[in-house]
Amino acid sequence: MSVTTCRVILPHKPLNLPSTEWRWVPLPFCLLGGEGQVLRSGCALPHELPDALLHEWILPAAAVTRLFVPESLLVGIPQARWREALPNLLEPQILWPVEECHCALASAPDALGRRVVAVMERTWMNFIHGAFSGRTGRLVLSSSHDWAPVGCRGEWVFPVLDPAEEGSLRWWREAAGEGGGVRGRREEMGALPWEEGLDPSPVSLMERLAQPAPAPSLLDLCQFEWAARGLARWGPAWKSALIAVGTAVLVAFMGLYLEWGRLAWSAHDLVGEERRILAQRGLSDSVHGAVAEWVHAWVQRSRSTTQDGLQGEFPRLTGQLVTLLAQQPGLVPVGLVYRAHRLEVHFPAGTMVASGLGEAANRQHLRWQSEGKDTWFLEEVQP
Repeated sequence: MSVTTCRVILPHKPLNLPSTEWRWVPLPFCLLGGEGQVLRSGCALPHELPDALLHEWILPAAAVTRLFVPESLLVGIPQARWREALPNLLEPQILWPVEECHCALASAPDALGRRVVAVMERTWMNFIHGAFSGRTGRLVLSSSHDWAPVGCRGEWVFPVLDPAEEGSLRWWREAAGEGGGVRGRREEMGALPWEEGLDPSPVSLMERLAQPAPAPSLLDLCQFEWAARGLARWGPAWKSALIAVGTAVLVAFMGLYLEWGRLAWSAHDLVGEERRILAQRGLSDSVHGAVAEWVHAWVQRSRSTTQDGLQGEFPRLTGQLVTLLAQQPGLVPVGLVYRAHRLEVHFPAGTMVASGLGEAANRQHLRWQSEGKDTWFLEEVQP
């Protein structure tokens, strides 16, 4: 199954509307195939976005503040308590009340022994994640910090939910972090502090969305209570593998079911053949009942049955065995196993087999010989 990715540009959080009045607007999106080819693009409301195995939703830098916490502080805290500990560790650097913040932690420390922490407003995070609930696939929510090249943080054009906002480009920088919405200001595009050597040529939004994701530096904000649960947390690759395994098991089961049906039909044909042989020789139905039991035993041991034996020797040897045993009334086998070019016949314990059966078998170019206690075998002898 091809791994499809739906990338979406999320809007700025409204500045002049209470959260009870937030309403979604059409969002720019780009649907990518497994090889990175663009399958669809345009704008759509969250519930109209195409389905995909991976959803990458990109937040404006203004919605996320990037801070640092020393790795040494995390070492002494159980990982199960990081969710409660992070807001307290970062409280001196955050202007919001800590209970209103959602924190996401980078998976590994940097070269200076620090972990990047992404901080955003909990209400806004809940509003965004609510728009994804009920959809299939896995959600990765990240900041445009991780997507824009160095020095290009003013390149993104984000929609807005607030009708009073014009949606101009923004540049955000604050004292303790690498950009964010706690402390910042709006500047025109021409006033952005472009790095020397940076090409300021415009790039369309869809061209930016179609570029490969910077996986090594991507910090997923869907952590802790918003983390993916169950199979979704393992990503599209695991999901595809499980689907492939399930399909293989289903195919194997259907193959076994068809093979069992083929064997059952063959057993039906064999019973019919034995009835015809018995009718030709004028034998009683009691002998036929024993033959039916033999056929059933053979089907149970179908692993040792060859295709050639099923179609050729087995019916012939079974018919010859019926004729041979008809000479000793009351001699009824309890089991029959077909092996290569011969029949293995089992009798009840203590059964006396007449010695004359061996002579009768010789006259029919057969060998009837004991192979242990209560076990005999019958095979054809080439003249």
